Amino acid sequence: LNPAAPMKDSGVAWLGEVPAHWSVHSLRHHLKALFNGITSDQIDEGKNTVPVTRIETISKGVIDTEKLGYISADDARDDRLLLRGDILFSNINSLNMIGNCAQYCDDTPIYAGMNLLVIRPVEYVNYSWLFLLIKSSLFRREIESRAKPAINQASIPQSAILSITIATPTFLEQVAIANFINKETTRLDA
Repeated sequence: LNPAAPMKDSGVAWLGEVPAHWSVHSLRHHLKALFNGITSDQIDEGKNTVPVTRIETISKGVIDTEKLGYISADDARDDRLLLRGDILFSNINSLNMIGNCAQYCDDTPIYAGMNLLVIRPVEYVNYSWLFLLIKSSLFRREIESRAKPAINQASIPQSAILSITIATPTFLEQVAIANFINKETTRLDA
């Protein structure tokens, strides 16, 4: 990344200036899919069950397999099976937990369950970069500002998420940014 690269105004208050060669579009242009999980009744784990995500599954910002729920395998839908890189996103929760997210980076079959959205990027968007963007404090503040509060919880409609404008670096820059952040996070954690 070139720190001396020319900058441009993104036209979006929360983004400010961005490198001139980055594209600025709504999130909808960067997603292959955004959908709700299966709304089937959860049951005890058994012989004919499959695991599904729940809000508790991502409460710590990672997928906690100990907090998965189970539904009948007969209710499972192939189009709700998580794919590597999918982002689980809390769109109905307390206001301070709206936008909480985790990324699926496993090959163990898990289905998207109720009360979480699945965000699936297009091929030309690096899924690690998109995840880091979505879990960033600036993006979370934008989500909170668009959320509709209720008595004990808040929600954000899919249309509001899709309309959020983001600045997108080239694919190689996305990979470099994600690698740098993940490397530094690992170093700091150690």
